[in-house]
Amino acid sequence: MKSNPCLPKRLRTVPVCVLLCVAATAPAAEIPALPALKPVAVEADITTLPASEQAALVPIIRAARQMDALYMRQVWPGTRALIRDRQAAQTSVAEAELAALNFFKGPWGPAGAAFIAGVPPEQPVGDYYPSGTTKHDIEAWLATLSEPDRKRALESFTVIEHGQNGQFEVVPYARHYKDGLTAAAAALGEAAALTHEPTLRNYLAMRARALLDDDFYASDVAFVGLKGPIDVVLGPYEVDDDAWFGVKTAYEASIAVVNKPATDRVSQIAARLQELEDHLPLSSELRGRKLAALSPIVILEVIYHGGLSGAGGAAAGYGLPNDLHVLDAVGARTGTYSNILKLRYDSIFRPLADAVLSEQDRSTLRFEDVRDAVVFVRMFDSLGPQLVTGTKQPITEALGENGSVATQIRSMLLSLWGHRYLIEHGYLDRREAASRYSGFLIEALARVHGIQGGSPAARGSTYVLNHLLESGAISVGADGRLKIDRAAADADVERAAMEFIPPMSKGDAAAVNTLLRHYVVVTPEIRAVLARRGPTPALQRPVYSTADRLSPPAP
Repeated sequence: MKSNPCLPKRLRTVPVCVLLCVAATAPAAEIPALPALKPVAVEADITTLPASEQAALVPIIRAARQMDALYMRQVWPGTRALIRDRQAAQTSVAEAELAALNFFKGPWGPAGAAFIAGVPPEQPVGDYYPSGTTKHDIEAWLATLSEPDRKRALESFTVIEHGQNGQFEVVPYARHYKDGLTAAAAALGEAAALTHEPTLRNYLAMRARALLDDDFYASDVAFVGLKGPIDVVLGPYEVDDDAWFGVKTAYEASIAVVNKPATDRVSQIAARLQELEDHLPLSSELRGRKLAALSPIVILEVIYHGGLSGAGGAAAGYGLPNDLHVLDAVGARTGTYSNILKLRYDSIFRPLADAVLSEQDRSTLRFEDVRDAVVFVRMFDSLGPQLVTGTKQPITEALGENGSVATQIRSMLLSLWGHRYLIEHGYLDRREAASRYSGFLIEALARVHGIQGGSPAARGSTYVLNHLLESGAISVGADGRLKIDRAAADADVERAAMEFIPPMSKGDAAAVNTLLRHYVVVTPEIRAVLARRGPTPALQRPVYSTADRLSPPAP
């Protein structure tokens, strides 16, 4: 968790681009054309599931649709009224606008500009903070609070509202979003009664309770321990949309079935995470942390994405949960949506590789290389320093608005290093060495234009890409195509890790920001390479056919 231009995460990850609030509305004459969207069917084979599990999927998908509605409210409460207006209009224009609203989860397109008149011209900060306020207003109020009250105000599962007498008030998610959460919890309870798979039954029951009291620890632990053929991500996880303080979580849902053959192929890697942690290319004090028990890795075929997972496209994978207490206790669960990645590989990655890579590098590229690049970044989220050195403060909290992108950069650098380590030590086929940088490079180039919207994955990819270009590990040949020097790239990845991760581990926001300003830019060199691919393809608008057959959306 955030990929298309607006997303990371989730890659996971994959959230709508977030810009600062602008109070004025956009004049009709300045409204850009609707973004080009190409509907694509997303199918998953559920015929091999037992009848009990197929039945449980129906209420699970209903709960997931509630997460979608709640996320739209978090992005901007006015979106639901726009959707109702377009549903009632029943014209071709209204139909196109309705599709775009559901795709982006709000009336703002890939560059963050409104595509419908009468709304803020750029996307506001969202429902986490009171409308009509600024970040400065909230900071001034926070400065008046005691430390416990300030901590409460910046918790991940609270919103700040206008209270009585003009004062701000901290309200828990369970109260602020009560109606939608009550409906979702009831659906999960129904599903728990239908499934015969014990770990899924346990998780669904715990998650239903957690939605109503905002205590997610037990259900997060149960999520990591899921063993059956159905995978359920549901609730508030990622903080990428909070452009002010980087702490408020967004609702999302991803329902999928496990691709067992592909999962078996990558599960061997999980057994090596502690070995990788112990041998990270970092100084001794920044490596060797005792990891939790074996982290599950699953390759999935998605049935439905809702909320943040489906904002501006479809999430390609996740590494969850993010709660450090859960990570320390049981580790994380890493999921990759293979059917989503295959759609992107066929329509975006492969054509891009054919246009910009040297003959040698493009000839070795396979779909599995791109999938591995995604799997490794998600899986390696748990490696390296997680807390500011000598404290219990999460690094993401110390770095504020740059916390998410810093985590992405750390995971990307360590995943490139880790892939090499696994090959050199005989844990993976040595033939993978020929294409591992090609898989990263093509995905990075496909994301580059997302840095304008603040996508952490896009910014992280651009950082690593520019570092490799600056060192000469990746170069542009006389024919305008990119060439990869794998030995030089290996050396530069280690150099970049030692340059970036130490100040990150100290919570040195100024040093991290200096590095980001230098490397997170779309250089003329990158623009020239991307120009070879021709017109940008239309965004793929997923149509979740399997989910719609099982549990049709409400009219």
